Amino acid sequence: QYGLHFVDINRIKNMDALIVAVAHDKFKSLTMKQIDTMFKKGHKKVLLDIKGIFDRKAYLKAGYVYWRLWLLAKKAGEESALLRPFLFKIILLN
Repeated sequence: QYGLHFVDINRIKNMDALIVAVAHDKFKSLTMKQIDTMFKKGHKKVLLDIKGIFDRKAYLKAGYVYWRLWLLAKKAGEESALLRPFLFKIILLN
């Protein structure tokens, strides 16, 4: 309908950046090793984790440029999602 064609996730290679915009179980189950294989070898890995489903500290420690819109905060023993209070813009380059 929209002219989109989906490919098997294992075929995603040589990316400069990866945007994970939804918290589907398929994405939640991805390991850092699996995500590593999606990037170009020897380049900086940029991960935009919109819903905050990955371990931010682990990815930063591994050398990723990591950004997320959602923060997980613990309050009274419960996890709750909080919208990060800032604006962002996406610049599309031809």
